[in-house]
Amino acid sequence: MLKAASALVSVLFVRAVTSVVLNDSSQLSPNASFDFIIVGSGPGGATVASRLSENPRFSVLLIEAGVDSEGIRDLHIPALHSSVAEVYIWNTTTAPIPSLNNRSVAFPRGYVLGGGSSVNGMVYTRGAASDYDDWAVITKDDGWRWKSLRKNIPRHEKWTLPVSGRNVTGEFDPQYHGFSGNVGVSLPELGHHVLDRVGLEAINEPNQTEFHYNQDMNSGNPIGLGWCQSTVLKGERSSAASSLLNKSARARPNLTILVNTYVTRVLLDENHRNRIRSVEIGSLADRRVLGTIRAKHEVVLAAGVIGTPQILLNSGIGDAGELEALGISPIHNLPDVGKGFIDQALFPMVWLTNGTVAPPIDTEAALEEWVTSRSGPFTDKGLYSHQLFFGRIPSASPLWKKYPDPSSGRSAPHVELLFVGLDGEFPILLVFVSLLTTTSKGFVGIRSRNPFDPPVVNSANLATRFDVDGVTEAVRLAKRFFSGPAWNQTLGTLITPDPDALPAAEWESALRDSVISNAHGVGSAAMSARGSRRGVLDPDLRVKGLDGLRIVDAAAIPRVPTAHTQAPVYLLAERASDLLIQQWK
Repeated sequence: MLKAASALVSVLFVRAVTSVVLNDSSQLSPNASFDFIIVGSGPGGATVASRLSENPRFSVLLIEAGVDSEGIRDLHIPALHSSVAEVYIWNTTTAPIPSLNNRSVAFPRGYVLGGGSSVNGMVYTRGAASDYDDWAVITKDDGWRWKSLRKNIPRHEKWTLPVSGRNVTGEFDPQYHGFSGNVGVSLPELGHHVLDRVGLEAINEPNQTEFHYNQDMNSGNPIGLGWCQSTVLKGERSSAASSLLNKSARARPNLTILVNTYVTRVLLDENHRNRIRSVEIGSLADRRVLGTIRAKHEVVLAAGVIGTPQILLNSGIGDAGELEALGISPIHNLPDVGKGFIDQALFPMVWLTNGTVAPPIDTEAALEEWVTSRSGPFTDKGLYSHQLFFGRIPSASPLWKKYPDPSSGRSAPHVELLFVGLDGEFPILLVFVSLLTTTSKGFVGIRSRNPFDPPVVNSANLATRFDVDGVTEAVRLAKRFFSGPAWNQTLGTLITPDPDALPAAEWESALRDSVISNAHGVGSAAMSARGSRRGVLDPDLRVKGLDGLRIVDAAAIPRVPTAHTQAPVYLLAERASDLLIQQWK
């Protein structure tokens, strides 16, 4: 049903932003150069491009491999996020992963202006305050502490109430939000449905003490059941493109946005052995190099947790021995490039329901309502419930007799439950169980010296015994959450594998057959302390040992956050912008 609606809306006209966006590098002036070149337009790249171009003295070029998102209605309707056309998504699939019984899994990424923020599920969670304090410990830089970063929330967040006007009293706490930024954040537009009502009843049952209500999970303590906050503004998706590269930003004469352009490598300054000053660009369509563009000040890579290390490696920045084995001449030996990749493991659980848990949607009527007033079912995120649950594996769990706690602190959850109530065609409840504190580390690599070849990605899910046992305990936590009397009238049988109904070996095999990537990867070009031989970046996001090159995306994050990654990247990018402006003021 939603796919049919998506096909219909794709041919309809969307209010376009008047702007000068270059669709081809041939539209650049000959020998064009810019103060800053930013590669990638997701939350990291778009934030830096917007902040730098606020200063008319800086000339900024933002390069995106995909197309401009403006005018593509599918990308603006929240309810269609799960049916985005493949043309706007990188078709990234991992290599066969031994710890997943040699399965390959998808790792979707945005291939459009706005990056992942233009195609994701729009969930806006920041994680625990202690996650960011850990960044500060790892980097020995207090500027990464929560108390420092939270000051930047008002710069990017524009909190708005639902356009439906429904009463949201008690569903958020305004002290934790910004109201004057660009990125829209809001609560669900539609009123409570059956999953919402029963979820609240379940945590308020008199005999249960494990689960509680959290008025605002973006307070720095996300633990509990709370209302999902999403990047939606006045009934439309609020992506990095629509919010930070909006009409006023695009009107700046010092900001150039170049789409349909693939960056193959960064290049050294001919006169300085350790200084990056140029990017090489090419055409993915015919796999050929088109030329180079020079940056007077710095190049900023924001191509994402996979794209950024891919560019570094293609440039000869990485493990020298591995690069030489591929026939690439190393320009800078940095062994950890691509090596710290870590992602949250995701396990789907399915219960039969005693009837439907979400009413069927009349897609034609919903589309018409959205077109005319930006209201109605299409302003909602479709299949998702309006609530999220974050929890910790209990301290009495036998898990902690075997392993140290990998979380950043007592307010940091180990587990997220994401509820999906399908419409009348499918009387089931789907729950995605995510182990947030994964310890398995994979890698991002390249397969040849040809920069147009796709990367090699191994998310290594369930590669450690903690992750196997951790997901198992997370599934048991989910079973406890959905086992209370409040669910008796709604839920029937659990039909996916159950660790308490199978022999241990059979359960583990089923787990390895079922876990998928959450596409919340971080760490493939991670920060570390200045002077440390580990990591890829200094605390100021500069690539260690090189001048003129910084990284501003999820690749820089040194440990996986207890959150969906777009909000942490917005916070990281705001500080990155300050660092750049301070350097070049």
